[in-house]
Amino acid sequence: MHVQVLGKTDEEIRMVVDGVNPQFANSLRRIMISRIPTLAVDYVDFSKNDSVLYDEMISHRLGMLALKFDQKALDAKDVCECEGKGCANCQVVFALSKKGPCMVYASDLKSSDKEISEVVHPETPIVELMPGQELKLQAVASLGTGEDHAKHQSAHVFFRQYPKIKINGNVPENIVSVCPKHALSISGSKAAVTIDCDLCQECVHASGGKLEVTGDAEKFIFVIESISGLPAEKILLSSLDVLKGEAKEFGKQVGKLK
Repeated sequence: MHVQVLGKTDEEIRMVVDGVNPQFANSLRRIMISRIPTLAVDYVDFSKNDSVLYDEMISHRLGMLALKFDQKALDAKDVCECEGKGCANCQVVFALSKKGPCMVYASDLKSSDKEISEVVHPETPIVELMPGQELKLQAVASLGTGEDHAKHQSAHVFFRQYPKIKINGNVPENIVSVCPKHALSISGSKAAVTIDCDLCQECVHASGGKLEVTGDAEKFIFVIESISGLPAEKILLSSLDVLKGEAKEFGKQVGKLK
């Protein structure tokens, strides 16, 4: 297996993975989407809500906020010493109190412990309060996975096959203009495609079969975009830990059959 990183930021990683099969690639994708614990608002206690939005709508907006958190400082409720009742070790409380006229933003949520958690995108609007209106609430956040609820999904992840091209005969160079991704280049008897190629086959049809563009069955382009409070690199590394743990457990179960 070979991994080539094409680009990397805290929020996104683009990479080429060579020497794996589609089953492995899809397992990795599914783990990153649904098996990595993230922090999200579970329930909201409203003291006052005079806004134009119902309690349920505001709760939904709060639940979809991405929250930064310290993975070492928080436990999942199902393994916490409080046995899921809720305590400082497994949940974070955010308080909000605003009076109109004003726009209520995610930054108005005040964490009970800023060293553990804070809002990723503080400029996110929640609701606008008119003169005389007031919003006062407490939002309780805890860890969960994408298997539990979509609000806990850690990242958008997709992959596609790495493009390969083969030329059969003479192909006019002006055929490159049919590529919607501008990924095709032709020089004499040689043709090449960049990784921007999404295998749409437009150039193949236009060439009358003189070009063959296919996807490599063992080489994939991955894009990992964090939508949670975790960096993209941490999501990738955590997913590998989960995959190794699953493989180890599978080996133990198979060993019991001997």
